Amino acid sequence: CDWMKKFALTLMALLLMVGCASIATAEEQLPSPYELGEQAYASGDYASAIEWYEQAAEQGHSHAMFRLGMIYGDSSLMYHDVSKALMWYQQAYEHFNFFAIHAIVDLCDDAAEIYGIQFYQEIVSLFEKVSVYGDASVLYQLGRFYFDETYAMQDLTKAAYYFEKQVATVENAHALFYLYQIYQN
Repeated sequence: CDWMKKFALTLMALLLMVGCASIATAEEQLPSPYELGEQAYASGDYASAIEWYEQAAEQGHSHAMFRLGMIYGDSSLMYHDVSKALMWYQQAYEHFNFFAIHAIVDLCDDAAEIYGIQFYQEIVSLFEKVSVYGDASVLYQLGRFYFDETYAMQDLTKAAYYFEKQVATVENAHALFYLYQIYQN
């Protein structure tokens, strides 16, 4: 009788392990919120994409944060909201999605028309914080902000500083041109 009890217990344990493995396999096959967001985005269902991406973003998914920035930054969509786009791009960048900083640069001119000079001041503040990472596009953009009179914060000394740092990182003909103009005066 002992061997029958051992056999029955062993059989139950095996069945339990097989059942647990089946459940784990089924769970592994479920798409993640980010993947569901990608599917919705690809099909043009932006409302669902936003919901799924927000769930993924809550879990720290930087690509989902970036996609939310893209949706809110797209002026052709009814969801266009520059402040939300900027917020999501900033979060994506803080989660080491370095493409986000380029998206912020692209967003600048569009946002400035809506929010005015205060927007540039906020961007400059953000860019100065992240400039310590040495991202060449951030350094270049800071140089532009301080060089150009349109941004109402012209400071040629700061412009030269950021252009020089940018050129030291990667040679850029535009930055060299701005430096030439600064030092020629």
